[in-house]
Amino acid sequence: MASDLKAGRQRATSNATRPAHVRRKSRAVIQPKSTHTSDEFLQDFLDPTFDPATFLNSALPPLQQRSVPGRAGSDIASLAELSTQAQNLISQLNAQTSRLSATLTHLTDDILRSGSRLAYEVELLRGETLGLQETMNETLQDDIKKFVPEGLHEAIEAKNAAAAAAKEDRSAAPSTTAAAFTSDAANPDDPEFVKQLQTLTLVRSRLDSVIKTFGDAMEFVFPPSEVSVSSGFLSVSAPEPGSAQQSSEEKGKQVLKNIRNEISELLNNSDDPVQGIEKAAQRIEQLKELSQVWKDTAEEKGRNRFIEGLAKMVEDKHRDLMKEMEQATKDKGRMESRPRKGSVTRDAASSSSSVAAAAVVEDTKSPGGFGLISQLHKLRGGL
Repeated sequence: MASDLKAGRQRATSNATRPAHVRRKSRAVIQPKSTHTSDEFLQDFLDPTFDPATFLNSALPPLQQRSVPGRAGSDIASLAELSTQAQNLISQLNAQTSRLSATLTHLTDDILRSGSRLAYEVELLRGETLGLQETMNETLQDDIKKFVPEGLHEAIEAKNAAAAAAKEDRSAAPSTTAAAFTSDAANPDDPEFVKQLQTLTLVRSRLDSVIKTFGDAMEFVFPPSEVSVSSGFLSVSAPEPGSAQQSSEEKGKQVLKNIRNEISELLNNSDDPVQGIEKAAQRIEQLKELSQVWKDTAEEKGRNRFIEGLAKMVEDKHRDLMKEMEQATKDKGRMESRPRKGSVTRDAASSSSSVAAAAVVEDTKSPGGFGLISQLHKLRGGL
């Protein structure tokens, strides 16, 4: 019994002194990265290997054991003292947490407020940079050339020639458009930044053409009913009143009506009917090129059918004009062949006009509907 009691006392004494060893353990001082965490109380929390249990064992004294009341040292505290110290520690932790939360909120507000100002300053610097670039490349270009030595110009030419040769070796098959643009606008004596600006101008023109094409495509609204009609055996119900489909239906019909009216006004041009037919044919060619945007889509057949209808209007007007021209030629020949024959000049003019009319009639037999420009030029010559 005495040996068991002695072993129990030794075990209790070792358990009581173990937290004291942890508390007295030396730790490396970690330098804070901000003034907000420079408080000595926060040193333990800055450690990457922070452990809450180790922190509590080092901050609070061990609890007094009942089995060894006579061995209570200065580091051993009762339950009441331990509770008081724990409450004080929690109060300090709450105060530090509140302070750091307020600091974090204040810094976040500053970042949010300075975001718009930073964007404004960046835009301001961008404008100043563009202004400086424009001044250096355009306004002060002649003044800068006065300070450039003559030998430097030869060195720049040699460098540009070497760069052009290397570029030709790298790109064996350049595009036709880029080659034409380079041959027309580029000068071997131009510096490198001028060539880059010319390339950017070419890219910008192509982007503008793409933007214009898609802008025209957005305005060329097609009614859904025409799409359902052109979809073969599929039958689609009519749009419900007040729906978005009905609004697109009305807008599409209005767009098609406006295009038909435009073609009709061009064809009914009384001042110059040939020019009206030419403009109408050009407009139909533009619509045909624009319809390539909807290639391999559900709207392709409907749009092609609509454009073919417009082309038929132009062909009918062209045919009527041809008939009028033939009738006028016949009447003129009949009048000249009655009592008095005309001179050789009139006969030559009549024969030339009849030959032109025959050529135009022969051209109208060719299939298609969009190749009217050459026929219209011949028609204008005959008139």
